[in-house]
Amino acid sequence: MGVFGVGHGAYLAPNWAARDERVEAIVAIAPYDKLETAFQRMANNEDIKISDGV
Repeated sequence: MGVFGVGHGAYLAPNWAARDERVEAIVAIAPYDKLETAFQRMANNEDIKISDGV
């Protein structure tokens, strides 16, 4: 079985493959290096306020 992910899915694909022996291949396009930074960037682009404690 193979796993394909883009963005957040690409961030999750290697983690899934590491935990599931059925996964033999992954394609990860534009994974996030820091998920928190990616969500903050998306919120800033959409003018969405994120609470400081989150």
